[in-house]
Amino acid sequence: MPKNASIGNLKKLTQRVWTEQDDADYAEALLEESDRSIALMSVHQLDKHLRELFEALMIGLSQDEYDRLFTGQGPLASFGHKIQLGYALGLYPAEVAKNLDHMRQIRNVFAHSHGLLSFDTPEIAAVCKLFPAPPPDDCPYSRFMYQTYILSLALVTKAIEIIEAKLPAPEKKKRAKRKS
Repeated sequence: MPKNASIGNLKKLTQRVWTEQDDADYAEALLEESDRSIALMSVHQLDKHLRELFEALMIGLSQDEYDRLFTGQGPLASFGHKIQLGYALGLYPAEVAKNLDHMRQIRNVFAHSHGLLSFDTPEIAAVCKLFPAPPPDDCPYSRFMYQTYILSLALVTKAIEIIEAKLPAPEKKKRAKRKS
């Protein structure tokens, strides 16, 4: 296979549709991963949820239009840019933006440091202590994972609200009946 086709196939792996089975596999895999992998995988999930939130706001884009926004040097290619724009658009409050940015910074340290790191590394633990603690555990790992869960839930809930607001009136009535 030519080199450019191989690279193209690698990129396709990052663009495939996520399934419920992927969610289950992901949750199970986290139990066996190193702190570095947990940080990278968890923040990747937050980035994915943030991207989905922006997609919920947008009109139907062609693949080319989507790629120009979300890949390469596109304005929404980086997690940091998504965090800033989401806050600027009022999609979430300053506290959420701040915690997403802390997650981004922790991910970057794990991704770009050469040494052995863990959530107990003093500098990482200090940032994790900025997150609300899940009772009764106060360790940095638990704070990080709890914050990942809370932020994921907030982003997915907001995306669902936006999608539901776009539904035609008859579809909204059907959904309302199913909820009650």
